[in-house]
Amino acid sequence: SSLSSGLNNPDMLKDCSSLNKLLIELNTHAKLVLTNLNTLRKQKELCDVLLIIGQSKIPAHRAVLSGE
Repeated sequence: SSLSSGLNNPDMLKDCSSLNKLLIELNTHAKLVLTNLNTLRKQKELCDVLLIIGQSKIPAHRAVLSGE
């Protein structure tokens, strides 16, 4: 992908404009992933964990819970 090739290209990282574009792309990608995971959670699709707190049951994605 253009993202991984950008991270491995020292000439691209020296250029502030290119670095800014890369950071924006990373931020946009992260937001898109979280938005899509939240949509799946709301639809109770691909949830592999059920959090039980008192009487509340919350379906969740293990990958999201373990993320740093």
